[in-house]
Amino acid sequence: MRDTLKDLKHFENRLHFINESIEEFEQLIAENLHSENIDLSSGYLTLLGYYTTKINCLYSMGAPIEYIEDTFPKYLELFLKTWDKETGSYVQLLWTVSLGILLHTSDLELHQIENIIKEESFHDYLIDYLLHQRNKDWEITTQEVIFSSPYAMLIDVILEKNKEVAIDKLKNYLEKEWYKGHDDAGWHDSHKSKFNTYSGYWSYESGAIAKVLQLDDETLKNVPYYPYDLVHYRN
Repeated sequence: MRDTLKDLKHFENRLHFINESIEEFEQLIAENLHSENIDLSSGYLTLLGYYTTKINCLYSMGAPIEYIEDTFPKYLELFLKTWDKETGSYVQLLWTVSLGILLHTSDLELHQIENIIKEESFHDYLIDYLLHQRNKDWEITTQEVIFSSPYAMLIDVILEKNKEVAIDKLKNYLEKEWYKGHDDAGWHDSHKSKFNTYSGYWSYESGAIAKVLQLDDETLKNVPYYPYDLVHYRN
């Protein structure tokens, strides 16, 4: 177990429900794939939500990272089908880039994400910075983040020359800003829901930044929301 808010049984039940829902929706999409009268976009978005939840559940319940790695290609396929800057979630984009870094995705998968961002003419410092760490030809086009709360604090982490201070700043972001800064998200406070929708709270971007900066993150190992095992996967 990596999560501390729910027990293993909760995540096993949640994952069972998600897997059944994925199977049902994938079958429905397959049956209507060639229909000219049915718009499948909402189905793809629903599936993306299920795969996002599945990744969170797998990590929360302590599953091997390889299980998440095996799930990511399908997640990415759905992300690429559905994301645009007008209606797509910034958090979803940031998590996708961050998970790509944490899971050591292939250059092809990374380029697919880059292509979407280029097509959408999307400019954000955190996204640019993380992509630049994997592909030095990727230009950092802006010094601004689209959502300053809570993400502006991460610019201070990135620009901090002293790595010990950088870790302290990242710890402060995790403990004081990250969860509070997402109080408008649908998953916020889901651990209190009577419908058992909670799948875990994880700041994947914090892990990606710690990884690319090669920070000594031992002090963050038990800090809420920090995906320590993902950061150290295949290091």
